[in-house]
Amino acid sequence: MSETRYSVYVINLSHDVLGEHKFRKANPLYVEGQPCVYVGSTVCTPDERFQQHKHGYKHNRYAKDYGVELRQNDDNNALTTGNPHTDRSAAEAREQELTDTLRKKGWAVWSH
Repeated sequence: MSETRYSVYVINLSHDVLGEHKFRKANPLYVEGQPCVYVGSTVCTPDERFQQHKHGYKHNRYAKDYGVELRQNDDNNALTTGNPHTDRSAAEAREQELTDTLRKKGWAVWSH
């Protein structure tokens, strides 16, 4: 029996999302010019989950309407550190940690 694995993923959002009041309000420390992203966790591959968002299956509205592409790792793989996770709670904790870290860098971030 194979072990279930969870991944944390990041989707680049169009800066047009900043026109959404609720999104902008959730990111009061946003620094103009920094990325706008959606952070999530999934039991699917990140590529599969991105496609699900774009096709409206169990989607987040911002990821569906403003999602541009799955964000690739930076030079030190900081975005997916810890992938894959062996349980949902570990993945969700990493999702929240990454959301907080990116917001502190001035990024505009949406997650659950």
